[in-house]
Amino acid sequence: MKQQTRRQPASFTVEAALIFPIVFFIVCGLIDVSFFLRDRALAEAAVSRASARAVMQQKYAIDYTSQQADFTKIEQENIADRTIGRTKETQEATKEYLNDQLEAVTFASITEEEVLVTQWKVTVRVHVKFHSVFFSAIDTLADDLFTTDISKEQSIYNPVEVTRIAAALYETAEGIQGAETIMDKIGKMISLIR
Repeated sequence: MKQQTRRQPASFTVEAALIFPIVFFIVCGLIDVSFFLRDRALAEAAVSRASARAVMQQKYAIDYTSQQADFTKIEQENIADRTIGRTKETQEATKEYLNDQLEAVTFASITEEEVLVTQWKVTVRVHVKFHSVFFSAIDTLADDLFTTDISKEQSIYNPVEVTRIAAALYETAEGIQGAETIMDKIGKMISLIR
């Protein structure tokens, strides 16, 4: 006795041959997009962490390696050193930290990075070009599609904090003789800020 084998109709094979490449490219595209989103999130997190650390270092003289405030350095500094003197040191340390953090980005290249620290604010900007894992033709054809600018700007001195300090100075100056003119100026500053 012969065993009969059941045969699939030829249309099934043709349909599978037509559908398989479409499904394959959709799956590859989804994987590509997930790598793009992962690298973008890593780059944004690196920029955000670098700017926050720069603010902390500029404001409180925190050492990047030990994560501790250097109180002896703070006590020895005058106000000019605190606001102006630390900017270059903070800028270099922030750039180094940013480069370390951006090493986690795998399917993108950093084409440009900028760290600017002034006495009042910190700006960290990174220009990132993402690369397609599966579709290298897309990289060359749609260059602007996978290129983005990630930037973060933070103020070193919080306006609320400045207002609170000015108000404390105002109240302290009430007890000092001849401080009426200073109190008037500080009072005007407080009213302008609020």
